[in-house]
This record gives sequence, C-alpha cells and structure tokens, in this order.
Amino acid sequence: MKIISRLIFICIFVLLSLNIGLRKTILSLPERALLFSRGYVHLIIEGTCYYPEIRQTDNNPFETADGSKINKKNPINHRWVAISRDLKSILHFGDTIIIQGTNMYDGRWVVRDIMNKRFNNRIDFLVNNDSPVDKWDNIKMWYKK
Repeated sequence: MKIISRLIFICIFVLLSLNIGLRKTILSLPERALLFSRGYVHLIIEGTCYYPEIRQTDNNPFETADGSKINKKNPINHRWVAISRDLKSILHFGDTIIIQGTNMYDGRWVVRDIMNKRFNNRIDFLVNNDSPVDKWDNIKMWYKK
C-alpha cells in the first residue's frame, strides 16, 4: 500500500510539473517514462537566443513566421522558439516542445518562427534584450512524434 501511495504521489507530481513547465536540468525516470508513454521522443540539438530586432530577424521583428504578434515589452513571456528549417519535417507551428539542458531556458516552449536557412539542427529562444544569452551544443528537445 505504501508503494502504491508513493507511485500515485510521483505521478501527480509529474503531471503538475508538466502543466507548469519542466524547469529542471535532468528529468527523473518517472518523468521520462511519462513523456515516452505520451508519445514524446527526444533529439539532441543546438540552442541559441534571439531578440525581436531587425538585426536578428527580418524587417518585421515583432511578427513571427506564423503571424503571431510579439509582446514588445516582454517577449520571453510567450516562451516561443524559432526552429531551423531542417526541423520543419518533424515540428510545426504551434507544437509544444520540452527543452532540457540549458538550465535557465529549460521547460515548455512553443514553435512560432523559422530560422535563417544557414542554420541546421538548432532552435532559437525568443528572449528580451536584457535576458542572458548563450549557446548550448547538446540540449535535449522532447517533441511529440
């Protein structure tokens, strides 16, 4: 009975974690099992950050490729990413992905934009101008197959 209670507690915790976004670097075994059971698979990719400004986007920096309007005061609040064009075969606008391995940007993000064609196997986090930026070479991206 004690084991069943613990399993129920773990399942509830995992479900709540998924609802509020995974912000841990390492997923526990029950969390990974839950993602697999829900049809998620993972891919190792690179990650970078971008600001909504003309130097880093096109001539319309406050609109994404799918037509979504970016909040000028707090873009990171959307939790949107741009994907490289090679990932378009597995991801579509509006898909939710779960990122693991950046620490500060781990969790749920929504695909809303496309990167320049010179990039491959990469996502770009939409962040504020004053947000910490970095480049990550081996982050795990969970997506629904």
